[in-house]
Amino acid sequence: MQSKQKRVLNQLLGSLKVQDSKRLIVVEITHKYENAVSVNLYVGSKTFQGIELPWKNNERNVSQIPRGTYAWQKITRQSNGKPAIWIRDVPNRSEILIHQGRYPHHSKGCILIDGYEDFHDYVENKGLIVLL
Repeated sequence: MQSKQKRVLNQLLGSLKVQDSKRLIVVEITHKYENAVSVNLYVGSKTFQGIELPWKNNERNVSQIPRGTYAWQKITRQSNGKPAIWIRDVPNRSEILIHQGRYPHHSKGCILIDGYEDFHDYVENKGLIVLL
């Protein structure tokens, strides 16, 4: 992780009063494409790559998650019994998750990580997510 990113994460940990760095997920857009947005997810000392859908005015099932700070917690998805992170209290949205996926068509407004299991095993059970 670059030193600037590490400084920002440490500042966020302090200002948000998060005691464990594995409870804070920071999402940074790295590139915008026509049908997807690539993102880095920073947790503690690790970086995970993911994708989101592009911004479409926060429309359900087709838009990127609004930038902001939200609570999250680990869940088991009712639809398929697989693990996911539920991003709570997203304005005008429901069931926003971080879950396994590789392509934009695998998402209905969630953050996808190919190799999600490593991410899920690394983070704590709940915390805060900051979408920059």
